[in-house]
Amino acid sequence: MDALKQRSQSTLLSKLRRAFVGIYTLVGVVLACLYPAGFFLVDESGTLSPPAICTLFINTLGFAGVALAPTARDESPIYIRACQAMCLISVLVCDYFWVPSNSPLFVRIPSSLVHAAPLIADLTAFQLILQWWDENARIYNSPRPCSERRPGSEMASRGKRGHPHMSIPTTSNGLEGEDAEHSDAVSFADFSPGELYWCDHYEWLESCGYELRPRFKPGWIPSWRQDPKKISVLCEDAWSPLNTAVIDARRLSDGRNVVLKKVDQSLHPFELEISEFLASLGKSRENHCISILEILRPADDQNLVIFVLPYLRRYNSPRFDTFGEAVELFRQLFEGVQFMHRNNVAHRDIHLGNILMDGAHLYPRGFHPDFQHQHLKVDKYADASHTTRTWRPVKYYLVDFGISRRYTPAERKAGTRDRIILGGDKSPPEHQGNQYKVDPFATDVYFLGNFIKTEFMTGNKRLLTAGFHGFEFMADLVAEMTQEDPSKRPTIDEASAHFAQVQKSLSAWKLRSRVVSRKSLRYRPDRVTMHWLRRLRSFIFRRLAIPTSLE
Repeated sequence: MDALKQRSQSTLLSKLRRAFVGIYTLVGVVLACLYPAGFFLVDESGTLSPPAICTLFINTLGFAGVALAPTARDESPIYIRACQAMCLISVLVCDYFWVPSNSPLFVRIPSSLVHAAPLIADLTAFQLILQWWDENARIYNSPRPCSERRPGSEMASRGKRGHPHMSIPTTSNGLEGEDAEHSDAVSFADFSPGELYWCDHYEWLESCGYELRPRFKPGWIPSWRQDPKKISVLCEDAWSPLNTAVIDARRLSDGRNVVLKKVDQSLHPFELEISEFLASLGKSRENHCISILEILRPADDQNLVIFVLPYLRRYNSPRFDTFGEAVELFRQLFEGVQFMHRNNVAHRDIHLGNILMDGAHLYPRGFHPDFQHQHLKVDKYADASHTTRTWRPVKYYLVDFGISRRYTPAERKAGTRDRIILGGDKSPPEHQGNQYKVDPFATDVYFLGNFIKTEFMTGNKRLLTAGFHGFEFMADLVAEMTQEDPSKRPTIDEASAHFAQVQKSLSAWKLRSRVVSRKSLRYRPDRVTMHWLRRLRSFIFRRLAIPTSLE
C-alpha cells in the first residue's frame, strides 16, 4: 500500500509539473511572438517580413523545446542548450535588422547583447526550476529502506545500539546528534534483520574474496553524520536493499561487480540442484539460465548456501528504443523457456522481476551497483550515460529457480501434474480455483504470455504501468498463450514457431520505429529528434533492426 500511495503522489506531482510547464510555455511563446513584432512584424507593404517570420518560428521552437526538454534519467541535457542557443540566435538576428544599418559595430553588438540577456536569463531560470522540480520528485520517490522503523521502536534499538557493527552516538530520546530534529534521517541508519546477517558476515565474505558496500562494514558511521552538508537519502550508504536475501558485492580479485544470493535449502531444497544442472548444460546461445560463479557455505548454518552470481540489470533499464529491441527480448525469452522445457525443467515463476539482462556494456562509464539506483553514476548522484541495445546488443537471462522443478522424461510423457506453488505472477486461471495439481509447463506458457501482455501491451493496473503503443502484432499469440484452459494453450515449441512467423511479418520500418509508452507524448519533439539521429547512425553503420546477441 505504501508503494501505491507513493506512486499516486508521484503521479500528482507529475501532473502539477506538466501544468506548470504548459502555463510557462504559453506565456513564453506569446512573449517570443511579441518581441519581434514590436520591431518589424509588418514591413512597408503591410505584410510579414521574412526576418519576422524566421524569428517568430525560432523563438517558438526555443520556448517549446525547453518546455519539453528531457527530464528522464536517460536523456542528454544538451538539448536544452540547443534550445537556448536558438533563442539567442533569433534575438541577435532580430536586433541586426532592428538597429539601423549605418550604426557602427560597437553599437550593434552591445544592443544585441542587452536585448538577448533577459531572454537567456529567463530560459536559464526555467531550466533550473525544472531541474529542481525533477530532482525533488526523484528524491521524493526514492525507495525508502526496508529497515525504516520509528526511532524508539525495538527494531531501531537493535539496529543502532544492539549491533556491534554500529557506532553511532545517540541522544536520550534515541536520535543521533544533529539528526535529533529529523527523525526520518535516523531510519536510514537502521538495519533490518536481513541486513544484520550481511553485517555479521562482512569479514568472512571479505576473506572469501568479496567486499560488500561500506554500509555493512564493521564500525560503519553514516557518511551524512560525518559531513553535515550531505543529505541522507542521497548517500549510497543509506540505501537498504529491498530484498535482503540478494545483495551486490565487489570481487576483490578483479574488481568485478557480482551478486550474492542467500538460499535457505530447507525452504528451497531444489534450487541448488536445478541451478547446477542448468549450468552443467554449458554456455550456449539457447541457454538463458543464469549461471553460478561460486557457491559459499557459511559454517554457522548448514542449511544456508550463498550463490555468487553475475551482476545483471533489470531487463527494461535502460528503456527500449525500438520495436526491434523488444522483439529480440521476446525471441530470447521464447528461446530460453524452450531450452528449459526441452531439458524437462519448469521455471514456474516467470515475471518481470526474474527477467534480467547482461547490460553492463551499455554503460561505458559505469553505473551504481545498487539495484534501486542503477540509473546513477558510480560516484555521483547524477544520471549515468548509456547507449542503446541496437548499438550494443544484450543477452537476457531467466533467474531465480527457487520454486522450479525438474521432471523425468517419463513424467513428461505421461502428462506432468504437480502441486500449485504461487510465485510473483498470481494471475493464472488454474491458480484461482480449487485445483490442487496443475501442468507447470502450461503455466510457464501463460506466465510468458502474460508478461508480454501486461508489460508491453495493456499495462498492469496493480503495478501502475501503462504499456506501450504499437504491440498489437503480438495480440493473437498472447491470447493463445493466456487461455483459461491450460490444455488449450500451445506448447512452448508451438508458441515459438508462431512467434517466428510474427517476427517475419514485421517490416524493417516497424522494427526501427520508436517504442512509446502509453502515458507519454507520442510525438514529443526532443525524443523524436534524438531517435531519428540514433536511427540514422544505426543505418549508416549497418546495425541490424533486430539486435541479436552473438553469445
